[in-house]
Amino acid sequence: MDRQRVLLLENDNALKCVLLDLFDDEGLEVTACDTLGELQAAVRQYPGAAVVSDSWARGDYMHLSAQHHAEIVAVAKSVPVVLTTGRSWAKYITEGDLGAVEILEKPYDLDRLLAALRVALERAASQLKARAAAC
Repeated sequence: MDRQRVLLLENDNALKCVLLDLFDDEGLEVTACDTLGELQAAVRQYPGAAVVSDSWARGDYMHLSAQHHAEIVAVAKSVPVVLTTGRSWAKYITEGDLGAVEILEKPYDLDRLLAALRVALERAASQLKARAAAC
């Protein structure tokens, strides 16, 4: 049986290493991405994956730009997303606004991240089955 896949975009290298080890310990296959472009390519390559992504926007910590909002929504339309961020705008936006499974503010509890990721992986598996049945 194939291992479930997580697409990880995290710009903090120390945290990325922790998450890679954590996901491996959980028996997950991980594709680490360094840029939004790499993440978008991985989403196309692995349609049954779930995403754990740090907010990739640069600049304003208080407001989510329209471009960044649209980018998150576009990824979340393809695969389930758990979005992590240390930005202040996270207090004022909901998962439903972005189509994300959950938005976790940094610092977050790793058990909470894993719980959100499990939900995302269940959704990913269901979406993949639905796509296969539609063909």
